[in-house]
Amino acid sequence: MKKKSYIPDSDSAKVSWLNNFAAQLPNFANLLSIPSKELENLHKDAAMFEYAVETLEMVKNYSQHYVAFKDSLRSSEDAGSAAIIPTSPILPPPPTMVNSGIFGRVRRLVKVIKLSNSYNESIGRSLGIIGEEVFVDLDSLQPEIKLTLSGGRVVIKWRKQGADSINIYVKRGEGDFVFLTNDPRSEYQDRTPLPENNTTWYYMGIFVRDDTGQEVGQYSEQTSIQVKKMR
Repeated sequence: MKKKSYIPDSDSAKVSWLNNFAAQLPNFANLLSIPSKELENLHKDAAMFEYAVETLEMVKNYSQHYVAFKDSLRSSEDAGSAAIIPTSPILPPPPTMVNSGIFGRVRRLVKVIKLSNSYNESIGRSLGIIGEEVFVDLDSLQPEIKLTLSGGRVVIKWRKQGADSINIYVKRGEGDFVFLTNDPRSEYQDRTPLPENNTTWYYMGIFVRDDTGQEVGQYSEQTSIQVKKMR
């Protein structure tokens, strides 16, 4: 069963998650052998990230008001009304500045925590570092492939849909489909040199379950692109 990332997507949700993580970790620091300096740095990271998110909202609101002010100067139908410049926000003083890459540091710390012999699921749930399980119906999976040309390469893109990886097959001109690559990401560049003359290349893909190496679901629709060597 696949799991979602334990770190939420939105910045506001990240603030709540990080604050909880920083608040709960001291309860298990001795058990997990987490140094006090690590806890101190984590609290600084949480405070700085919350500050950045909250002040960004202030700046965004000011930006919206300023755009409205500019638009009224340019094209308001009420030519007799006075345009009023919005007041700039006064940001509160920031907490202790920290280095960039807060959530990279957090993920590395979580790896250390989960490798501890004292770690268990109860601790993980208290810290919020266990992602929710995601059900993926493997039988119904079908990739949707999109093709573009960039820098003399065919670029193949798709959505992962919870799959582990994808097998991509290609047919160049009048040949047969042959295996091109297995890729765990959602974008691949075909590095095969483009032909001298206009040719149609066809691509299709099917998702792969990594624990068994088996292809699952249905093949994508065949997608084609006209290719020719750039001169």
